[in-house]
Amino acid sequence: YKLIVTMEGEVKDGMVIDFEDMKNIVDPVIEKYDHSYLNDFFEKPTVENIAAKILLEIQKKTDKIVSVKLWEGRNNYAEVLP
Repeated sequence: YKLIVTMEGEVKDGMVIDFEDMKNIVDPVIEKYDHSYLNDFFEKPTVENIAAKILLEIQKKTDKIVSVKLWEGRNNYAEVLP
């Protein structure tokens, strides 16, 4: 899997969000799924369902989230928007 999280907002001090802050928001969300049996978390662990859940969890921590794109392999992905 490969995850792309897009955020937007007002630019302050030359950035929308500090990468360290973004990492502190995103990493705890994805760590619980990484190297886990996804059926323990999802009734149907499709890329769409996983991406939607990740988006919802990130939304709880920031209002800057624009989209989550989750890749499964080289050619397959799902992108979800708030």
